[in-house]
Amino acid sequence: MRKFSILVALATFFVAVPRLPDARTIDVLMIVPQDYGANFHLYLDDLSARGWNVTTAGTSRSLRPCPTFGDPVAGCREMEVDLLIDEITDISGYDCVAVMSSSAWVDNPYGDLLASGKLPALLKEADRRGKIIWGQCGAVRVLAAAGVIKGRRVVGHPKFKDEYTAAGAEFLGNNHPPVIDGNIVTGVRGQYYHFQNSNAVITAVERMFPKGDPESADNNSGRIDESVLNISGAVWARAFGGRGSEGAGAVAPAGDGGFIIAGYTDSWGNGFSDLLLIRTGPDGKRKWAKTFGGAGWEYGNAVCAASDGGYIVAGSSSSWGKGSRDVFVLRTDSDGKALWSRTLGGPGADVAAAVCETGNGGILVCGYTDSYGRGEEDVYLAGMDGGGKVLWTRTFGYERYEMGSSVFETDGGDIVVTGSSGSPELSGDNADFYLVRTDALGNPKWERAYGNSVSKHPFDFGRHGIRTRDGGCLVVGDSDVNAPLDLYVLKTDSAGEKEWLKNYGGRFYEYACAAYESGDNEFLVCGTKINSDSGDRDIYMDIIAPDGSGLSMMDFRMDGGDRAGGICPSGDGGCVIVGQTESGRAGGYDLLIMKVAGRMAR
Repeated sequence: MRKFSILVALATFFVAVPRLPDARTIDVLMIVPQDYGANFHLYLDDLSARGWNVTTAGTSRSLRPCPTFGDPVAGCREMEVDLLIDEITDISGYDCVAVMSSSAWVDNPYGDLLASGKLPALLKEADRRGKIIWGQCGAVRVLAAAGVIKGRRVVGHPKFKDEYTAAGAEFLGNNHPPVIDGNIVTGVRGQYYHFQNSNAVITAVERMFPKGDPESADNNSGRIDESVLNISGAVWARAFGGRGSEGAGAVAPAGDGGFIIAGYTDSWGNGFSDLLLIRTGPDGKRKWAKTFGGAGWEYGNAVCAASDGGYIVAGSSSSWGKGSRDVFVLRTDSDGKALWSRTLGGPGADVAAAVCETGNGGILVCGYTDSYGRGEEDVYLAGMDGGGKVLWTRTFGYERYEMGSSVFETDGGDIVVTGSSGSPELSGDNADFYLVRTDALGNPKWERAYGNSVSKHPFDFGRHGIRTRDGGCLVVGDSDVNAPLDLYVLKTDSAGEKEWLKNYGGRFYEYACAAYESGDNEFLVCGTKINSDSGDRDIYMDIIAPDGSGLSMMDFRMDGGDRAGGICPSGDGGCVIVGQTESGRAGGYDLLIMKVAGRMAR
């Protein structure tokens, strides 16, 4: 395993009593073709989960899915767009124009977009203004027809290679990571590379606004709006928000039966988005809220309660560090006062997805890195002492991508990292769940990949993992075993041997985000699904028996789009789920916390 010297910077941190600026939300115009692909839903969720405002547009109000995903099994439905392309009179209000993919095998793919008299002019005007323009897979032919890729390096569907080159672009193929060339972003292999494609667009937008927007530097004072929601199946539910968007990435039990929530806000703080930390009581009412960030972008992806009564948070920052995005680790006292913060990373994008405290008071952080390692992204693992000193760092990966999603310590002091692998050395030609076990210093002991053998090109993406009471591991995520996405769950023993690996269908387009093991040794899993009736996103929770059999399913239906971010026990046999919702009364998205009673869970 290669070792790297990581540059560690002490980030000047800001603890902001929330103030209410004129929120600066990123606006995306998403152009959707007829015969749209199911990966459109992945990209919509990836961008909306950051609080971005996405407006869909097409040549007609109703757009059909591609035949592959429009059959009764896959269940993609016709969708209604927000705008007709012909209704768009001004492109200046959008930060990004994204042209989504269609099936390349229907008659005349993207024919409706190519026949649009207005779309080429809109794309040219967006290019002239320096807006980010994103073409996904075969949609790059639409960019070629608009004349915006001359002299650019692009990837795309090879069926339209001649059109790309005739437009003056350099074609790099269709088995390639996404490419950012100036303000043009192109991507391929929508499911395999969906995370990387979305990240490329996010990176391009952050480069466009690297150090905050002066228009949002209003010093008006304000407070967090807190509203009570009525959600069927929940004991109580609350939303926190401001003029912009807020969302939760993780939740953990805190002292006195309350909860600590980490996420983001673009309503308060110092930059575009700040890391948001909220402490609640057992009833979900806010005790305090703090923001941490600089002039750029900060997000909280993970949080845990520390042994000294404080909290440890991990995520990403573009305000400090060495690259476009760096790992950001923050420690606070019990009142949310920052004790120290650190950024870790190199010239690329480096993001923390998980954090935990070890038995000796140390800290483990894991996620992914573009700056170091062997492949496109590698699993990133760092060991720190309780004062924030970095003791060691490790990367794990091969030719393509490996990404860490969770980390925990075993009884014997070893470390287990869960995540996903897309390298052919482990996963064939698509993605699998991925586990790595190391010693206490991050030196590898074993690694394994796990996936389904039902699909022709199986895609299995691990989003969260936990240590189980029997010393094994549970990993939750999604799979295309029943296209386009089903909840997928892996259970292993302490040696990493698979005990069971199962998919759980019954809903359209569902993926997990977090899980925990109850006192009855059952596994509670929360995630996001599409409501097949309304087309809205809903939060769901499943309970799975120790042997992998499904026990119960619950859907929490609200108005608009809602997404899960984390789950933890409530201490009285129930649980709390956090995420983001459009059902609050403040801004675009509000941070959501809701409690589910143990009796309801069964």
